Amino acid sequence: MVRPNLLKSYNSKIRTNGPLDDLIENFGGTIFHNSYTPAPDTPRSLACLHSGLYPERNGCNTRIKWPYYYFKEKNSLLESLVEKDFHVSFYATKNKTNVGPIPKGAKQKINIYNCLFEFEKNVNKDLKNQENSAYFLTLDDYHWGNDDYGHNSLGDYYGQLHLKNYIESFFNNNNQDKFDYVFWFSDHGHKLYSETKNTNINSLLNDDRSKIHLLVRKKGQNQLSHDYKLRCVFDIYPTVLNIINKTIDVELDGVDLYGENGHDYIVFEDHSDFSVSMAQIINCWAVRTNDKFYFESLKSKELYDVVGINKYKKKNKIQDELLYTNLIRRHTSSYDETTKQFAVLEFYKELRADNEDLRFSDNSRRFFKNRNFILKIITYILKDLKKRW
Repeated sequence: MVRPNLLKSYNSKIRTNGPLDDLIENFGGTIFHNSYTPAPDTPRSLACLHSGLYPERNGCNTRIKWPYYYFKEKNSLLESLVEKDFHVSFYATKNKTNVGPIPKGAKQKINIYNCLFEFEKNVNKDLKNQENSAYFLTLDDYHWGNDDYGHNSLGDYYGQLHLKNYIESFFNNNNQDKFDYVFWFSDHGHKLYSETKNTNINSLLNDDRSKIHLLVRKKGQNQLSHDYKLRCVFDIYPTVLNIINKTIDVELDGVDLYGENGHDYIVFEDHSDFSVSMAQIINCWAVRTNDKFYFESLKSKELYDVVGINKYKKKNKIQDELLYTNLIRRHTSSYDETTKQFAVLEFYKELRADNEDLRFSDNSRRFFKNRNFILKIITYILKDLKKRW
């Protein structure tokens, strides 16, 4: 979890470098300024990474559906590497590993480490032996910093600092050019606590949470270059497939990051409830094109012009609404079902309101209509009796 628009590397409005900015500026590679996740939480975003597909296609389409339990694709990024005879190592904390970030089929074929020291020893051994190897290093420092200090400027600073300290240490011990490619990315962004108070539900899918940090460094690429095409976390898988010269029999939603074209659009879906619980409902959606950002929730719709990096201007009128809703329908199953249930619920509320004005079949007046007046009289009598007693 790293939020790009809190970094000077992505946001020119920020005047001074944060801890990660210093590292990014000297790291080399290509920084992708318009890269997103279609599902801004860890389980769904990781499933997009593993599959190269939207959540609806990969099986992990709600917040509690971690890849180990719900991933339905037979192909995955990790398994593709194994099939090309790569020695694959994955580091995460034990608790993170247990919750299920790795698809079940892949977990049985790779080396999993819960200790950073042991993981680093393995990296050093592989590099000395010059084996075909791939390493996945998941670091929660930025998330922990925000959890400890509160999702505020202090949390952002210390989260960046601890993350920067380890990444810097790792590459001091293992120079970047020992690796043919380095993919450095976040799975999603986040909101500051101050931004969640009385927030517009549509803002839950704006750049704060849906845009991701993505930097890819090719061996020898010491200067930092910039890409402004529309990109997505599920583009990493097809990029790796092209690097290792492997094909699969699935038409992926992702495209090669080194290809000429980015995406024409990206579709997002999310819960408005940030808590992790069973049977959560997807109830907000968005579509980002190269020049528009469309947001829709159950009670409101908004459209913005994209006028620059991190710059949007709200339009007074939504044009081509059907275009955006059709794209949402194409890539989610949540939209039609949730909006249908909401429509029925609204009709039910109207039914209840209408019934309040109806009489019984024998034309006698309903008690409900007089209930408030009667309750006031009873309350007055009881208070009077209490005083007398």
